[in-house]
Amino acid sequence: EDRTLAEADLLIFNNASQLRYMYPDADQRRAVIIPHSYDPTLFPTQAKADGDGKLRFVFTGQLNTLRCAKPLLRALARLKEDDPTLPSKAAFHLIGDMPDADLAYILRHELTDLVRVRPPVSYRQSLAELAAADCLIHIDANISTVCEENVFFAGKLADYFGAGKPILAITMQHGDAADCLRRAGAAVVSFSENEIKQALFQ
Repeated sequence: EDRTLAEADLLIFNNASQLRYMYPDADQRRAVIIPHSYDPTLFPTQAKADGDGKLRFVFTGQLNTLRCAKPLLRALARLKEDDPTLPSKAAFHLIGDMPDADLAYILRHELTDLVRVRPPVSYRQSLAELAAADCLIHIDANISTVCEENVFFAGKLADYFGAGKPILAITMQHGDAADCLRRAGAAVVSFSENEIKQALFQ
């Protein structure tokens, strides 16, 4: 990797945090940032939801043992304890691959009436899901033990912006992704279940 960085004629990054982390002594003549983008013509003109009258929260993407939904699920378990009628008011659709530990947590804490885990969908279908949502959930990996800012900028975030819906982002507080989310008016919270619970409560 170091040899590639040294010998490349041009280095392409998708955000400034990534550039600073991977190439701190960047020669700006050799580095360029090309952000993710979205195509508004790909979104459906009429979004269709379930029609059950519940607030619809949607996450699309891949979760794993590092980038997991556990902080969100813990917050939802506490919210449901406080308000047992919550499943009649809201539905959280987690669309995509999910680690077994998250699935086990949903079952163990009896969240299946509130959290709907669904398999991955096509890209076009994912845009339809975003367009039909009332609020979008974004989850990043917590890499604070490795670096002080989030160096990742998920491609899905651009589609979230394109959907034009409110966003609740669970991410590190520093980094290009968090800065862009704040500029877009998103609620940016840490991996604290208390913060997530409070943001959802509001």
